[in-house]
Amino acid sequence: MGKVKGEAIQRTIFIHVNVVRVGLINTADQCFDIEFVIRARWREPTIEKLKLEAIDVQKMWNPEIFIENAVEEPKVTKSLMVERIGSETHVVEFKKFRGSFTEVMELDDFPFDEQELSIIIKSDSPMKETTLTEDPNDIPRLNRTRFRDQQEFYLQKHIVCSIPPLNVDPLLGFVKQARPSFKATIRISRLIPFYIWNVFALVNLLLLLSFSTFAIEVTSIPNRQQASFVLVLTSVTLLHMVKVHVPSISYFTCLDKYMLSISVLLVLMTIWHACMTRVKRFKTTVDDCGCLGLAVFCVTFNVCFVFWVWSYVSKQRVEKKKLEEDYEKRLSAKLKELEEASKTKVRRSEAPNA
Repeated sequence: MGKVKGEAIQRTIFIHVNVVRVGLINTADQCFDIEFVIRARWREPTIEKLKLEAIDVQKMWNPEIFIENAVEEPKVTKSLMVERIGSETHVVEFKKFRGSFTEVMELDDFPFDEQELSIIIKSDSPMKETTLTEDPNDIPRLNRTRFRDQQEFYLQKHIVCSIPPLNVDPLLGFVKQARPSFKATIRISRLIPFYIWNVFALVNLLLLLSFSTFAIEVTSIPNRQQASFVLVLTSVTLLHMVKVHVPSISYFTCLDKYMLSISVLLVLMTIWHACMTRVKRFKTTVDDCGCLGLAVFCVTFNVCFVFWVWSYVSKQRVEKKKLEEDYEKRLSAKLKELEEASKTKVRRSEAPNA
C-alpha cells in the first residue's frame, strides 16, 4: 500500500496523559524527572473506506507529538493502532516518554511553597491542520506510589490539563512558531518539617544565644561585641548554606526574608552593645530595658511569623483538598460510566442467545 498523503484538513487530536512515575525534583536546577505515556487519538477520514487489515498505520498522517520542555532528548517508545467506532475510523498512538524536564519554579514562599510541574505537549503539524485537546472519554491518571521524592514533597492526586496561550512576540506583535499545544500539570507541596527543625529552629537558637551576651558585665563591651560578631557571622554562614538548595533568583524567598530579619536583629543587638559605651549613668538599668525591649520585639516577630505560616498553610490545604475531591469525583464518575457501558455491551452481546 502506498503512502496516504495527509489532506489539508483540520484534525482534532484527543490527548490522554498517564503519569507512570515521578522521579527526583531538583529545585536548584529547576528540573524534574518523570515517566509518562501519552495516548493521542484522532479521526482519520482518508482511510474510512478501507478495510482494517489493508491499512498500514506507519504510512498514515501523524501529528508528530513531542515534548517542548525536555532538558535533553527523552527516551521514547511508541506504538500505533487503528480502531473503528461505528462508521468512523480512528488512529491511536501511544508514546512513552522518560527523561528530565524543565520547570520555572516560583519560590517566593519557599519553603512553604507549592509547585506546578508541567508537561508541555506539542505537535509538529501546523495549527491550521491540528488541534490538541483533552480526551473526553477518559481522565488523566497519576501513579503516586512510584513517587521517588516523597521525603521532601507531597505529590497531589490530580492532574490539570489546559491549553497554553500562544507565544506572541511583544515587539513585533505576532505569534512566533505557532504550533498546537497542550499542557498537563501535576502539583507538589514541599514538606515543611525538615526546614522547621534544620533551619528555623537553628536560627532561633542563635537568636536565644545572642541574649546571653547581656549576661556579660555591661562594662565589658569588647567581650559583648566579640560574642555578637560571632553570632552574626554564624547566621550569615547558615544563610549561604541554605541558598545552595535554591536556584540563583533575583528576589527574596520567604526563608531569605526570615533569616535576613534574624540577622538584622543580631546586628541591632551588636549596635546596642556599642551604644552602651556612650551611656554614663544608670548603665545597668538602661541595659536591662534594652534587653527587655529586644526580647519583646523578637517574640512579637516570631509570633506574627508563625501566625502567617499557619494561615497560609491552612489556605493551601483547603485548596488542595478541594482540587483532590473534584478529581476523585471525576474519576469515580468516569469509572462508573465505563462500568455501565461495559454492562450494556455485555447485555447486547447476550441478547441474540436469549
